[in-house]
Amino acid sequence: MQRQLPIPAVLVVSQDGLLRWALYEALTATGLRVLSCADEAHAREVLPQVQTDFALAIIDDDTWPMTQGAREWLHLRWPHLPIVALAHPGQGLEHRVEELGLTELVLKPFDVPDLVYLVERVITAPVRTRHSTEHWAGPTAAA
Repeated sequence: MQRQLPIPAVLVVSQDGLLRWALYEALTATGLRVLSCADEAHAREVLPQVQTDFALAIIDDDTWPMTQGAREWLHLRWPHLPIVALAHPGQGLEHRVEELGLTELVLKPFDVPDLVYLVERVITAPVRTRHSTEHWAGPTAAA
């Protein structure tokens, strides 16, 4: 009998309900489990009770600014958790990806299918290669 691997789970934190819904629908359609939180306070309330080992976190910088404290809080529970931040251009995050401990930075606006592709790529990457120092521009730019 073959042992079945657990289905990877993705944490999505965004105050934008439409974005949370779109990501939930797109990610669950690929077979991933998704936990959505509306904001940092909700995430900090719910996550200590969660027994899931997340494969990845998608954080909307408008909702939970990617300060060092936010990243450290997530990494206390999940030390090797890849974090993909969604942010508007011009905030200077493009030059602070490594400093903030982000795996990837996706600049808004973006296409949801491109983000799903990125999520699948990051989840399947070996742990040692998950952290990138460049922001991601989509599958055509990465190829």
